[in-house]
Amino acid sequence: MTKPPTLGPVVVLVSLKGGTGKTTLATHMAEVLQAHLVDTDPQGDSFDWAKRSGTVTASQPHDWKEALDVVNTARAHGPVVIDCPPGEGPAIRAALSVATVAVVPAKSAMQDLRAVGRVMELVDEARMNGNPSLRVGLVLNEARSVTSMAEEAENAMKKVQGAHYLGHIGLRQAFVEAFASGKVAHAGLARRETETLMGNLHRLIRRRKP
Repeated sequence: MTKPPTLGPVVVLVSLKGGTGKTTLATHMAEVLQAHLVDTDPQGDSFDWAKRSGTVTASQPHDWKEALDVVNTARAHGPVVIDCPPGEGPAIRAALSVATVAVVPAKSAMQDLRAVGRVMELVDEARMNGNPSLRVGLVLNEARSVTSMAEEAENAMKKVQGAHYLGHIGLRQAFVEAFASGKVAHAGLARRETETLMGNLHRLIRRRKP
């Protein structure tokens, strides 16, 4: 009997709020995973970055039917990273229905943490409706290590049921400069933070259960 082909993992960047660093994470993850990047955000920032990078292939589908077709084709050849638009809507539900891992970035503000809670409700919905092995990784973005708010937010993320804390990303100019040039951060604290994050993401991808 012919063994079915192994499909690449699908990593979905999800946030109900704008400005959480979702696109920056999506581009870094796409390069490190050597993944095809699917940009479903109307702003098209990650697709634009991929074109400038010269190393990451990318698609910018017109709608979610086309996006799912692209994902199904691309994952036959390797990993896929999906950059979702902010806000709650059918795009997020479609992405979660095919995701291996949903990565949810948030800042330390209370409204960001409340948004994480709502994403977890959508994850539970996806798990009950055909994607029971969906895993979730949480990232604290623009973390200021000297503030008690960042420490409290990190502790809160570590306690979210059904999710795994992947690590924090500081407020680094290196990420801004790397994104502007179509590159990723290759040195200093920014690089060390992303390496830790990606190590934890790789382990989460290899897990069989949420």
